[in-house]
Amino acid sequence: MIGIEATKKVMKNLFETSIHTMTFEDSFTSGDKTAPRWTIRVKSRASGVETVIAGTSIDRVRDDKFAETWDVGSNKPWV
Repeated sequence: MIGIEATKKVMKNLFETSIHTMTFEDSFTSGDKTAPRWTIRVKSRASGVETVIAGTSIDRVRDDKFAETWDVGSNKPWV
C-alpha cells in the first residue's frame, strides 16, 4: 500500500492507539506567512510511554486558508 491510502491507515492507527496534545509555544507573522513553534506529546494508550516532538512550521496563508506548509521537528524538546 502506498500513497494516500497508506497515509490514512498510519494516521488512523496513530490516533486510535495514543493520546496527543499540541502546545503552540510562540509564533510570528510576516506578510502572508506565519511561523509557529510547537511541541507535540504523544502517549501510547497501551504502554503509557510518552514521546515529545518539538518543531517549527512555516505556513503560507491565502484566502484565510493554508496554501503551503513546511515543517521541521525533532524528538528533542525545547530547552
